[in-house]
Amino acid sequence: MSKAKTSPPRFHVGDWVSFLAGVRQATGQVIEDRGPIGVQGRRLYRIRWELAPDVVNVFEYPEEYLEAAAAPNQAKATQA
Repeated sequence: MSKAKTSPPRFHVGDWVSFLAGVRQATGQVIEDRGPIGVQGRRLYRIRWELAPDVVNVFEYPEEYLEAAAAPNQAKATQA
């Protein structure tokens, strides 16, 4: 019996990622690597997305739909 090889994770806890939220790109932070537990062993991450200071969403997203992103304060500092 052969085991399927799992690739190393692209993201780690604390990393900032961007993802499609409706029709726009959004930025969130990885708070948990759930591992290869998705359909056909795809890796899932738990993401924290702050919509406003008092509104936070937490959800799971597959690795293939995430892209590396700069932290929100770093993105604002580079635009100034």
